[in-house]
Amino acid sequence: MVEDDKVNLKLIVRILRELGYEPLTAPNGFEAVAIFEEENPDCILMDVQMPEMDGLEATRKIRNLESSRQRRPVFISALTANILPEDQQRCFDAGMNAYLNKPVKSQSIVNVLTEAFTGRSQSGGVE
Repeated sequence: MVEDDKVNLKLIVRILRELGYEPLTAPNGFEAVAIFEEENPDCILMDVQMPEMDGLEATRKIRNLESSRQRRPVFISALTANILPEDQQRCFDAGMNAYLNKPVKSQSIVNVLTEAFTGRSQSGGVE
């Protein structure tokens, strides 16, 4: 879970915990990339607009790391209040797999996690 807004982070972490997950958190793209390098997450919920390194740049860096280290691609979903089609396309062009609008609803998170883990099980299973 990558989110610079503490209120949004707290809300989404609470939702994830209610769903049975114990998420790792990062307040910006730099820390998200660092956590990605040390951990092997199955799914990343990535805020798009953050200080220091935004979600688009962090996603591109993660995709480059996956490629250079021959790692299985992690499922990355954008989290953003930007709802225009061109905003969605920028997220997909950066390498994101899904797109969640803020404010995020519990069912939307469930849907994205289902998509993330369904794709994992079809491509070889969740580790």
